Amino acid sequence: MKRTREEALQTRHALLDAATVVFHQRGVARASLEEIARTAGLSRGAVYWHFRNKEDLFEALCQRHFAVMQEDMSRAMDHGNPQAWPEFLQLCINFQLRLVQDPDARRFYTVLHLQCEETPDNAAITRILRHHKSLWHQQLLSALAIGQRHHYLPAELDIDAACTLFMCTLFGIANQWLADPGSFDMAECAPRYVHSCIHMLSHSPWLMRAPLPAPIPESALPPATTP
Repeated sequence: MKRTREEALQTRHALLDAATVVFHQRGVARASLEEIARTAGLSRGAVYWHFRNKEDLFEALCQRHFAVMQEDMSRAMDHGNPQAWPEFLQLCINFQLRLVQDPDARRFYTVLHLQCEETPDNAAITRILRHHKSLWHQQLLSALAIGQRHHYLPAELDIDAACTLFMCTLFGIANQWLADPGSFDMAECAPRYVHSCIHMLSHSPWLMRAPLPAPIPESALPPATTP
């Protein structure tokens, strides 16, 4: 029985590995369970033994990759941990570095950022993706609240606005690099980009709950030049 459970687990992992490859090559909408089974060297029946459909397989793939991140985040975000904020920042940097260092993670996140087409046939997949983004958004809100509690971020920071900006920045950096890895050196730039974004959250008056700065009067702007 133990060997059977181990074999079943190996089959499940093989199917998830194959799904990552097929989704990466063809996009989620165009991929089929038959092709995933062939790539794994298994029968279609083996797929249905473990997964009800493509959406169920995609959800399992998301859970496999996000589980470690969520565990690390939960551990770092202990409100009594004085190092919670520095550990959170390192997790954000490590996420970017993982794209460079782990080929399987790079394929998976390429699928998420670039291969989950918004089509009617793909609606269930995009709902799953939005659900996981929502979970990440909630964790990020908690992290920013801890940053305020430990005085790494100003108390007047609007963490809802800051969360949206930070999330868009992290995803935008990942999206740009995954689409064109030669556009910049992720390993060198990841710490700089994360800390630059945090510096902006800490100092931009436009992200504070206090009244916004007065707009610059037109008289103070440099004159327009014509080519």
